[in-house]
Amino acid sequence: MNRGGRIADETIQLTYQGNSLGDNLASSAFSMATQTSSLEPVTFYNGSIDGINLPILQDPSFGVTLRFQSHPYWPHKTAPGVDCVELQIS
Repeated sequence: MNRGGRIADETIQLTYQGNSLGDNLASSAFSMATQTSSLEPVTFYNGSIDGINLPILQDPSFGVTLRFQSHPYWPHKTAPGVDCVELQIS
């Protein structure tokens, strides 16, 4: 996604039949250590989930929850631009 440094993650998580799977991979929007935004314009997420099998992946209720919010320190009305969502299974 391209957030332009202004859109913060709220939820980045797999979902199946309306239930969340695995960890929420949302990134923190602000680094307290450096007092700067920790958001990158383009972001990649990765993680692993044990126990997901082929029938779950083929079910139309399997997907990704993407929820964003305005940056907590620099609010605005810019909308995020999600170019694509790609899942790589290995």
